[in-house]
Amino acid sequence: MKVFNIILSIFVLLLAIALAVSSFFLYEKRELMLEGWGTFSETAQKTAETMDKQSGTKLAETVNTENLDHTKYSEYENLESMKDILKELTEGADNLMRQRDQYVKVFRQIALDVDMKGIPANDKMTGIESSDTEIAKVEQAVANFKGRRDKLVNAVSGSSRIVGVNLNVNEMKNGDPGKALAVLNTKLKSMNDQLNRYKSMANELARLSGNSANVGDSLTAAIQTTDAIKRSFNELQRKLTDTQNKLQSANRQIAQLQNTVSNRDSNISRLNQNLNTQKQENTVLKSIIGMDAENVEKPWKAGGEEARKAVAAKVIEINERFGFIVVDLGTLSRVSQWLGNKNNQVDPKIEKGMKLNIVRDFDTPDVKLIVKGAEVTNVSDRCSIVEVPADSIAEVKVGDTVIVDFAQ
Repeated sequence: MKVFNIILSIFVLLLAIALAVSSFFLYEKRELMLEGWGTFSETAQKTAETMDKQSGTKLAETVNTENLDHTKYSEYENLESMKDILKELTEGADNLMRQRDQYVKVFRQIALDVDMKGIPANDKMTGIESSDTEIAKVEQAVANFKGRRDKLVNAVSGSSRIVGVNLNVNEMKNGDPGKALAVLNTKLKSMNDQLNRYKSMANELARLSGNSANVGDSLTAAIQTTDAIKRSFNELQRKLTDTQNKLQSANRQIAQLQNTVSNRDSNISRLNQNLNTQKQENTVLKSIIGMDAENVEKPWKAGGEEARKAVAAKVIEINERFGFIVVDLGTLSRVSQWLGNKNNQVDPKIEKGMKLNIVRDFDTPDVKLIVKGAEVTNVSDRCSIVEVPADSIAEVKVGDTVIVDFAQ
């Protein structure tokens, strides 16, 4: 019996130790479970708060750490209320997914409306990693579409101003484009009506002016016909103006002839008197300067042939090394022309490029041509430099006579 009691005591002791160990582990698991429950309730509340932001929902008023506290669910039957709370969170998530799908549908429709190339697929638009990129593509397509629209509106507005219509750009972009364009359409219709009337009138004018051009729908034909009509009327206007001018000129000539006829006798008489008076004066002047009254010599012109024929200069220096001579003939040189007893000093106008002949024994019957066609290269007041061919300069002597070469 004693042994039995010892064995039983040992067994009870071991059982007590086992129970103590089990209680310790159970308590530790309970703490971990409670910590996990707290994390779960906080996460659920944050999820609800995130879903409530700018969505109009109030999930966080129900789904929060207070309503999900573990102390409220110590009894099994209380778990049904927790299911109801979590059901609201699930339904809110479902609503967000439906809203997301609706937004995706709208985005894809927008992409279709703006003629976007490569419209994103549904799974690309709904994917967490790809949605931002695909939405950005749609936004860029919308921006491009808006840019094209604005350019078109501005271009139409600019074109409308050419025909005198100021379109409301804001109405075109943000209002009723048809209403804004109605003014332009009215103006274009009016212009088309005017063009048709012009075509009819132009064809009639072309027929009347004898032109065969026909104004059709082609602008080139219209311009050609208009130009032809313009030329015809310009020609008629020119002929009319010429006729009027000729008539006026003829009338003036008739009047002038009449005046001439009426004044002829008196004019002839007066001119004869003036002529007799001039002859008498000329006779007196000629006698004063010793000129024969019957042989009147005209004064030579400066630089004229008579003045240059009278030139007889002298060679005053010879430079065989450089092939030129110096003659006493310059811009201040003059030749004499006797008019009666008066000596008229005439400028022969010696100039660069003139051709001169060099002769010897100029004042004798044995005059000899030494150099022909020597060219004047420089002219000063009293002398000139004359270039002489190298094969002839040795024959020239100081004192030789220089005359103008007229056989140039």
